[in-house]
Amino acid sequence: MTADVFSDAQARYADACERREQTVAAWEAEGRPLTTEGSQGQLVDHPLVKQINALDALCDRLGESLRKKTPGRKAVAVMAPSLGPSPAAERRSGGKRLRAVS
Repeated sequence: MTADVFSDAQARYADACERREQTVAAWEAEGRPLTTEGSQGQLVDHPLVKQINALDALCDRLGESLRKKTPGRKAVAVMAPSLGPSPAAERRSGGKRLRAVS
């Protein structure tokens, strides 16, 4: 992942988290209602609660994708090509191997 793509992903994550904080603040300013009256008089979930839930899911998804894209440890179980033949291969050849001439 290039640095520009990674920084774009970080910016999207930060924007989503900021929108979530603003939505939570608006919901708390309204008294933290869980339900409201729908268009036909029925009881429905409050729109800000729905928005908070959607933003929670978005922040989780974006955060998880950032964690997957960050480089981890260097692989240590991979043999480097400059190590040469193994001791067993050395014994099998009787110590007679071709050497590269530079």
